[in-house]
Formats: sequence, C-alpha cells, structure tokens
Amino acid sequence: MKILATINGGSYVVEADADELARVMGYDRAYIVPSHQNKGSFHVNETVPVTEAFRRLGELTSIRKDLRETAAKLAAVSKRLDTILAADPLKPIAAPDPEP
Repeated sequence: MKILATINGGSYVVEADADELARVMGYDRAYIVPSHQNKGSFHVNETVPVTEAFRRLGELTSIRKDLRETAAKLAAVSKRLDTILAADPLKPIAAPDPEP
C-alpha cells in the first residue's frame, strides 16, 4: 500500500491492490471477502470497513488472556486426574479408626 496524497489535512489517498485491501479488512485474499465473492473487484468510493477488522483483532487479543487462564485450569485438572487414575483401584481404602 502506498500513500499518494493527503486531502483536507487529515485524509489520505492510497494505492493498494485488491489483496491489500482485503488484508486491511481482515481477510487473507480478496476472493474470500464475502461482499466481493461474486461481484469482482473493489469499486471507487466503496467504504472499506477497517474499524470492524481491528475491533475483531482487539477482541481476539482479550480472548487470548481468557484462553490462557482456561488452559492453566485444564492443566491443573488434568494433573489431578492423572494422580487419581494412577492410583491402584484394587487397593482397599483404609477404614477409619474406631472411636475409643
């Protein structure tokens, strides 16, 4: 993607191919952008939903923390299960001492 010019002091005119636009939208290639699968290329004056792509990226980043915490909990449960399963199921459980 190449910046060609600025307009109105804050907007840019850019040069980008269809795949670059698709990547900015959060897709790998232009042919998998749902709104363009049967319509061909992007068009002049078309809005590219960049904000939505970065919102999704932000959500994925926050989900990563939750997934790490869940993975740690699952690892702890797995360790406990390994201990339980390693116990000899035929070994009798000791009866409690009778009260005096």
